[in-house]
Amino acid sequence: MRIFNDSEQIWFEHDFTDPAVTKHIYTCAVDRMTPALLSRIRTKTWPEFLNETSNSLSSKSHNIEQWRTWFINKQTKTNSYFTRNHSVDSDIIFDHRLVLEAYRHKKVVGSLEPIPNDCFQMASPINGTDSSKSSDSKQNEFLSFLYNCDLVDGDFIKTLYKYLDIIKMKHRNENIIKQIRKLLQNNPHTKYLFAVGSAHLFGNISILHMLQEQYPNEYHIQRINVTSPYFTHQNCSDNEFHRLTNKMNRSVNQTFDKRFIDNEHLYQLAASFLS
Repeated sequence: MRIFNDSEQIWFEHDFTDPAVTKHIYTCAVDRMTPALLSRIRTKTWPEFLNETSNSLSSKSHNIEQWRTWFINKQTKTNSYFTRNHSVDSDIIFDHRLVLEAYRHKKVVGSLEPIPNDCFQMASPINGTDSSKSSDSKQNEFLSFLYNCDLVDGDFIKTLYKYLDIIKMKHRNENIIKQIRKLLQNNPHTKYLFAVGSAHLFGNISILHMLQEQYPNEYHIQRINVTSPYFTHQNCSDNEFHRLTNKMNRSVNQTFDKRFIDNEHLYQLAASFLS
């Protein structure tokens, strides 16, 4: 929080409160809906669409694409306001909380990555909640344990990489370092905080490795170890591990090995959260 407060600008992989990013997410969401679900939503919203666009019922077959554009724009407008003005509570994902805190402290907020050309990268709900909130809570608690107990290290990420699209990850990291370099060159005296998932920070395709390899004499990178008053390594006991894995077992019916080796569910789960 000290680093956060001292920083003048906060840059994320994506600012999910940016209307352009929100529009991309809802465009992907609509395009991924089943025909049956899309038909139900269209039927429910069709009168409102006609009222707002002054279209006639007789032209319905010609207005499907117009409805799609209207629906996406309406969702974008509504949810951009919602995500930007959401209260900071335990129900929101960490990225969203940081964005809200940044705007609340009147920081400059930006996106390190361009809006992608596909929908793969942004499949998660932007408000951090969905119908499986209980399951997500257990997963978050378990991954928090892995992270805080120093179990998310280079070896962990190396194994995790087989569940990540390495070519896509490398391309994303290249875009991130281009943006970081541009910002630092244009405003060398500005204090920045760049917030990315931990999968971007390990291995020879990490943003740290790329910055040092491509610009060896320009950047000094040093790890900052910060102790938290809210977490002690006494929590990293075997009893706590078994308590959390039992909760996960009930949630996903999966048995976890203490060494986290050859555990497909865990690595697939972690890949989705850390990237």
